[in-house]
Amino acid sequence: MKCKEFEEILNQAMDAGHWQLSQKAEKHREDCQHCQEFYHSMIQLKNNLQQFPTPELSPSALRILSLNVLKKIRTTESRTKGIEVLRDFFSSLRWERLLVTASLLLIGIFLAWKFFVTDMRHNHLQTENDLEILMEEHALATENSIFYSTTAYTNVIAARERK
Repeated sequence: MKCKEFEEILNQAMDAGHWQLSQKAEKHREDCQHCQEFYHSMIQLKNNLQQFPTPELSPSALRILSLNVLKKIRTTESRTKGIEVLRDFFSSLRWERLLVTASLLLIGIFLAWKFFVTDMRHNHLQTENDLEILMEEHALATENSIFYSTTAYTNVIAARERK
C-alpha cells in the first residue's frame, strides 16, 4: 500500500466518525514511519477539535448555511472553469499548426485581393469602353436623327459579344 492510499483511507475513516482501518492499512501504518506520524497527528487533531463546543443550529439555519456554502462552491468552480478552459486551449496549441494557419490565411487574402482587384480593373475598363461606345452611338444617333436608347443599347451588346 502506498502512503497516499493510507492517507485517503484514514481521512475517510475520520470523516465517517470511526477509526477502524483495514488490516492492510494497519500493517502499512506499523511499517511506515511517515504514516505513523500522520496517524498520530490526525488523532491529535481529532482530540483538539473535540475540545471546541459544537454550535447547535436549527434545521432551517443549517439548511440556509449549507445552501450558501454550495452556492459559493459553484460560483468558485464556474470562475475557475473558464480560466482552465482558456489555459488548456492555449497550452494545447502547437506552434506548427498556428504557423500553417497563419500562412494559409495570408495566401488566401493575397489571392482574394489579386482576383478581386483584377476583376474590378477589368470591370472598370469595360465600363469605360461601354461609355465610349455609347458616346459614339449618341453622336451617330443625333446626326442621323435615330431614336437613341434602342440603337445604343443594341450596339453596346453587340460590341461586348464581338470582344
